[in-house]
Amino acid sequence: MSLKQILIIILCVLMLLTIVLASVVFRRIVSPTPTTPTPSSPSRPAPTESEATTAPTEFVPPVTTGPTEPGHTHNFATLIRKVETTCTVSGYDIYLCECGQSAALNQQAAPGHDYQEANQDATCTVDGYAGTKCTRCGDVQKTAVLPAPGHDHQTPVHQDATCTVDGYDGLQCTRCSNVKKTEIYTAPGHDWGEWLPNPEDSTKENHTCTVCATTESRDVITEPDPSEPGTEPSEPGTDPSEPGEPEPSEPGGSSDPTESVQ
Repeated sequence: MSLKQILIIILCVLMLLTIVLASVVFRRIVSPTPTTPTPSSPSRPAPTESEATTAPTEFVPPVTTGPTEPGHTHNFATLIRKVETTCTVSGYDIYLCECGQSAALNQQAAPGHDYQEANQDATCTVDGYAGTKCTRCGDVQKTAVLPAPGHDHQTPVHQDATCTVDGYDGLQCTRCSNVKKTEIYTAPGHDWGEWLPNPEDSTKENHTCTVCATTESRDVITEPDPSEPGTEPSEPGTDPSEPGEPEPSEPGGSSDPTESVQ
């Protein structure tokens, strides 16, 4: 048998295998193998955005730590931490045993939010909303936002200046008390009268503003009387009428200013 005949036989075998494989694939596509149905739990709709963000969290007790001795019976009697229950977090108490281990007891499941309809009117500068608010924790789920309209300055107003507070002319908002000032009158300050003795305290004296009657007090300033005991005497030589100690002459010098040097 020649080489050419052998190649022709191999080629025929490959073509036959290709036809068989194509037939198997075609049968699987046309009539797929049936699968045995498995029981499934009842379908549940996907949670809404508010349910997904406010669902209670699963309770996870803390890990106990400390030595464990055979035959020891725990007595969790000392309260070391109390976790309060919120709408979304379960509460529990952590007690400590004398051996050093701790345990989470008195679990209280998170109840979830209790939403009730709640609307907030907008102010001139703060947006309002329509939605619901939890009666337990105050969490708000907004369904609509009511934009703040801004101020409506229409009503003319005038405020006189006082001694210490500026006055102004301006326009007041028709919805709130906000004022847009158009002119400022500077406070002039107090117009104080003279200092007079305080009739109720001889150590004080007062003066009063002639415009607003504001009164200020200060201590009376008195000069010390030299004749009273405890007055410090003056130093010797400071009074020209009192004799002082003569100043020593310089060594080798002459006390007579008229004496000339030879």
